[in-house]
Amino acid sequence: MKRFYLQLSLILAAYFTPSAIFSQNKAPEIFWQKCLGGVADDKANVIIATKDGGFAVAGYTNSTEGDLSEVRSNSDNDGWIVKFSAAGSIEWQKSLGAIVFDDAFTSLIQTKDGGYMAAGIHGSTDEEGFKGAIDAWVVKLDPLGEIQWEHYYGGTGVDILTSIIETNDGGYAFSGYTYSNDKDITGNHGGGQYINDVWIVKLNSAGAIEWQRCYGGTDDDYANKIIQTKDGGYAVAAYTASNNGDVTGFHGGYDSWVLKLSSNGSLLWQRCLGGSLQEIANSIVESEDGLVVAGFAQSANGDVVGNHASSTPDAWVFKLNASDGRLEWQNCIGGSKADAVNSIIKTKDGGFAITGFTNSSDGDVNGVHFNTNDMWVVKLSFSGSIQWQKSIGGSAVDEGFSIVQEENGNFLVAGTTTSSDGDASGFHGEIYPDAWIVRLSNSAIVSNQSEQIDQLTVTAFPNPTTSSFMLSFELPQAATVKTTITNTIGQVVMEMREVVQNVGMQKRLVDLRLLPKGTYFITVQCCGKYATKVIENI
Repeated sequence: MKRFYLQLSLILAAYFTPSAIFSQNKAPEIFWQKCLGGVADDKANVIIATKDGGFAVAGYTNSTEGDLSEVRSNSDNDGWIVKFSAAGSIEWQKSLGAIVFDDAFTSLIQTKDGGYMAAGIHGSTDEEGFKGAIDAWVVKLDPLGEIQWEHYYGGTGVDILTSIIETNDGGYAFSGYTYSNDKDITGNHGGGQYINDVWIVKLNSAGAIEWQRCYGGTDDDYANKIIQTKDGGYAVAAYTASNNGDVTGFHGGYDSWVLKLSSNGSLLWQRCLGGSLQEIANSIVESEDGLVVAGFAQSANGDVVGNHASSTPDAWVFKLNASDGRLEWQNCIGGSKADAVNSIIKTKDGGFAITGFTNSSDGDVNGVHFNTNDMWVVKLSFSGSIQWQKSIGGSAVDEGFSIVQEENGNFLVAGTTTSSDGDASGFHGEIYPDAWIVRLSNSAIVSNQSEQIDQLTVTAFPNPTTSSFMLSFELPQAATVKTTITNTIGQVVMEMREVVQNVGMQKRLVDLRLLPKGTYFITVQCCGKYATKVIENI
């Protein structure tokens, strides 16, 4: 066995800037995936990158076995949060909710104090502070997932929370919709007659309501996402069937509806976008000079140009002027079957990434599996043009609901799968979905995952480590072996090349004492192939 210490070096030429992490046209490869849940219905609605280099997901679970066997025993939906290390191992998970009613988390953020805010809907009627049929539900957690406080908001009707943010003043704001017009809710334009209004609520740091407002008309109006804008106000991605009240410019069916609010919730401007059929805005981000909105469009008229199939939804992304909501550009993305976006983020290179689903195998889409819905990720430039797209899934139904970019440029996607083949492995159920998490990797770290596993096997032990680990790999022939350690921002911090004549199992002791604690990617290259392991130095 050879013993050596990889020499520490700052190799500036190997520093990968965020804009260079992914090729403009080459889709990244799947580096890691995990099916999460049991045999019942499990879903990941949102994924976030955490300050410690890991990530967390939130959604709901109906399972009592599999990954939930030591977490819960009742059979109704619970809100579900799972915290992962950077390497993808579960650090902790929480299943929260009432015993005999359905609950779910629709939104999750990490707060400035290192804890978490999970938010969604709660269906119990016998808990203190509960308002009505279904309430908006906000739960503040410490960094280890223990509840610090929780509150319910709403009236006697159904009140749905869709997203929550931490605001610049240390409080919170959430979006949703309601048909209540009593208790916490006033100003519903539908008058409480089972007609939903967009509902925006501002909370202080302890969860008390500072203000709430309803927006809409006499038909249904729904909000899906809220963000705080650079001016201290808010922008909301919504959709509407109204043509009165706060709504002007309605086209027909459902319109995507974007609202710009002041810091106290006053409506500064609103914009309906769409055509004669259904256009839904699911997500929104602020760009350098405007607002970029994503969802789907079914029309082929009005504001919608380039739909690939009449009356069939395309993924739809459009940009609005920040000052008055004027449409600056739009792009229909997809093929001849149904395609939609559930989430959009701004990427480190100034462009955007979207996730949702595709059922198409033509037009802008390739690589779809078995003509069923695939989880779909598309990278866009700052002007909305496609840079790359990737269909992810198997022979059953797969969908992405949330996407985040990690510090090193990799993407994490969360959603659901009912597949047990193709890109999905480890499926727990038979007919009900698992929560599904997929990491798309920096092409400088990993190329073709299946090829690496078939041709070169690398192990590292112990992992995590406190100082050093044993790197083992099988060498099929005499070759030059290059070993590289990369940190989470893409910087090569250790590198070594050696000519190895003896074939078979190779063992190397790697010393990490000169490196800061954290997560690293160790890559072994030889014989035209390479493989990567994630190492945690704790």
